[in-house]
Amino acid sequence: MAWTFAFCLMKSERCSFIGYNVTDGRRDNSYYDLLASEARVASFIAIAKGDVPQEHWFHLGRAFTQVDGGRALISWTATMFEYLMPLLVMRSYPGTLLDQTHSAVVRRQIEYGRERGVPWGVSESAYNARDLQLNYQYGPFGIPGLGLKRGLSDDLVVAPYSTALAAMVEPRAALDNMRRLIRAGALTGYGFYESIDYTKERLQPDQEKALIKTFMAHHQGMILIALDNLLNQNVMQQRFHSEPLVQATELLLQERIPRGVALARPRAEEVRPDGIQTRMRAPDPRKYDSAGLPTPRTQLLSNGAYSVVVTTAGSGYSSCRRHCG
Repeated sequence: MAWTFAFCLMKSERCSFIGYNVTDGRRDNSYYDLLASEARVASFIAIAKGDVPQEHWFHLGRAFTQVDGGRALISWTATMFEYLMPLLVMRSYPGTLLDQTHSAVVRRQIEYGRERGVPWGVSESAYNARDLQLNYQYGPFGIPGLGLKRGLSDDLVVAPYSTALAAMVEPRAALDNMRRLIRAGALTGYGFYESIDYTKERLQPDQEKALIKTFMAHHQGMILIALDNLLNQNVMQQRFHSEPLVQATELLLQERIPRGVALARPRAEEVRPDGIQTRMRAPDPRKYDSAGLPTPRTQLLSNGAYSVVVTTAGSGYSSCRRHCG
């Protein structure tokens, strides 16, 4: 029996749930409910295959926000991945709802980079934090004012693959930004590094940025396909749209821009009127100039197995699992 997308559809919400726990035999409670999401590729294919009704597409949220005098669809985290990844295979038709969003989001990304004084291109990526096995951590980073996620203004992480995706919308601006990324040290013999972290709270006092020297296969793949589209007349889009089932469904991608729709301002508190984003202040380090405090202050360092405790008086102890020294 062939697998069907119908399994993923939450009939009560008419949207697709995010995941399925095989061990517990239950669906996740969360679901994809916004058009400005990478999940719209799966939604489109599910409709094209006839696995889910066409009405599913129109249950995806279409809230708007204002961007540089224009309008753009609101996404969850305002990453370039959410907005532009579908363009790797799906066409963008001029004068449509999605096409306007693509252009507006890239313009806002460029403006945001200019405001912050860094190369532009913010998306989900690895960043300057590691786990106990020294693996880089991964998270969604987006543009304040475009996404529903709280705290988008707290981080500043630039992912080069975002620029490659944007090259399908604004190729000249993307080329200029790639040159800037190269000057920042992001290009190696194996391609662009994963990201550059400019978040001050994760940098040493003498650092202005941290290069995340790793490569993620799916991000490198997006760079490859985006540049292939750019240099070869959208060849991957042509291949996708040559499928008869896709041709029969592509009218969904030609949705016109609605008029008279009220605008929303997601997380407006994170965007100041002058366009410069607010940032959380880093906590001040504790400093002591005397060991003779009534109550010694302590500092605990641990990786989960080995722990060290140091006090302002110079005493302390260490332990490895259950063995103290």
